[in-house]
Amino acid sequence: MISVLPDKYYFLLPQINDNFLIAFKENILGFKDSYTFLLNAKLEPLYINKILPHFFILQNIRIWNKLKGDYSSINLNILSGYLGGFNIDSIEFSNFDFTKFDISEINEKHFENNDLEKLLTNFSNNEKEIFQESYNYTYNINIPEGNFYFLDSIGNGDVLSIDNLGNAYLLIHTPYKVKEIFNKEEIFIKMKEKTLFRDVIEKYNQLTQTAL
Repeated sequence: MISVLPDKYYFLLPQINDNFLIAFKENILGFKDSYTFLLNAKLEPLYINKILPHFFILQNIRIWNKLKGDYSSINLNILSGYLGGFNIDSIEFSNFDFTKFDISEINEKHFENNDLEKLLTNFSNNEKEIFQESYNYTYNINIPEGNFYFLDSIGNGDVLSIDNLGNAYLLIHTPYKVKEIFNKEEIFIKMKEKTLFRDVIEKYNQLTQTAL
């Protein structure tokens, strides 16, 4: 499917391999017809492109659905240059004709960063400055365990998030887990010292290995 996209999206082609795209699962946030890719976190640095928007949706890629006798739309979620997930009305892929596409209405959906502004209202001016040196984008994640804001993708569809109080959490798919890993004081120290992501990965590996 990626090969039929306009040339500007050919940076996605090398990602279509079994070493990087391991599998996919239903979106942890429960969005309808939404799925996230399980990725090889060790290979993510090969495909991340910080020049691209942190998050946008490539939408209205249409593929012929033989069962419906009509086209179905596929939307791709792009996170800093790599494939984060997709939306489609059915995952019965045998029903699709992968030789018949329509990309005449393909477009990108971008988002205003209102959620970032809401999150920053919880912080002091100094904290805002530290935060924005590390993160310039977020989106709200509302799940039964609480209200969180996306900070970074850890891999396998799992994410690092922060709550309104400034505490850091891991949102993990399998087994499903919402785990606080750092308090507000700790997370801002780690942001300032540029060690946050390293320390998050260490915590993440401990949690996921314990679950095995």
